[in-house]
Amino acid sequence: MRERPSLYFLLAVLTPLVFGTLVSERLIERHIVGLARASAEERLDSVAVRLEDRARFVQRCRDTFRDARGLIVGLDDAAITRLLQHIEQGDRPAADVEIGRLIDEVWLA
Repeated sequence: MRERPSLYFLLAVLTPLVFGTLVSERLIERHIVGLARASAEERLDSVAVRLEDRARFVQRCRDTFRDARGLIVGLDDAAITRLLQHIEQGDRPAADVEIGRLIDEVWLA
């Protein structure tokens, strides 16, 4: 017949095991989040550097479009600022023209 685990077993063996597992999970989670954040920051820096050469970026967008992999519209800070200014002024047609110009830059070239 099997004996039931004693209170000593539960306190001395299982408690550190459960506590250790929880601590380990938290440490691992914190490490993974740190790695993900660092990776995201590196990618963002990489994209920012690439957008400095807008002509090259637009050419890559055109290549992607020609390869039937989708249409990528290059929205840099200046384009977003112009769009927001048009919207703020209530000039939706001008915002639509700006969006059309950005699409044409990739589509029609």
